Amino acid sequence: MADDNPSRLEVFILRPSGILPVGAGPVERMTGKLYGAVWVDKLAKVMVDLLFEGQKDRIIENNAILRLAS
Repeated sequence: MADDNPSRLEVFILRPSGILPVGAGPVERMTGKLYGAVWVDKLAKVMVDLLFEGQKDRIIENNAILRLAS
């Protein structure tokens, strides 16, 4: 649908390696660091930024999410 309607619809696919909730405990935070998990509030910020600003890449991998979140 996005390819057929580029002026009306833009699609982004975010691929975080994991999502940490706001109330994550010490064990969740430690294991999240092992695989580069993204905090849910930072992921939400990236999603809102994409809504307003867009991005050239349609698929946004974990490294790009972390970079955009900072």
